[in-house]
Amino acid sequence: MIRLVEDEDYEAVRRVAEITWEHTYENLIPASTRQAFMETAYSKKMFDVKRRESIFLAAVTGSRLIGYINVVQQEEAELAALYVLPEHQRAGWGQKLFDVGREYVSVEKKLMTVYVEEGNAGAEAFYQKQGFLETERFTELFMETPLKTIIMKKQLHR
Repeated sequence: MIRLVEDEDYEAVRRVAEITWEHTYENLIPASTRQAFMETAYSKKMFDVKRRESIFLAAVTGSRLIGYINVVQQEEAELAALYVLPEHQRAGWGQKLFDVGREYVSVEKKLMTVYVEEGNAGAEAFYQKQGFLETERFTELFMETPLKTIIMKKQLHR
């Protein structure tokens, strides 16, 4: 089931973030940077902001939260996060989260953008399958760590 993230989901969302970040980025982002990011981006305060100010949906099987999507709507829609626990990947949950999340995006938004770290081949392939196209590559300083980032964009046809 895909549903809105609720206040009581905080610990489960943080657990999914910690596990998926370790699994996805262990060879791309240093452990100290990953930990520092978790402390800021997945604080209770930031969780509450995401719930209030963006599209924030959870994938739940049984009573267990196994993934989530977060889409920020500004000038365009930015897919800020889409994570599914490793043992539930390749079972359609990412697709379900993406499809339902897209339904929540305002009809005025014509583009969706996602930032993918170079070397995250699984994410890059998933977004290509969704119709995203690479528009730029650049190096950014992420919490004092240089990362090579790919910007991918998708036209939203309504």
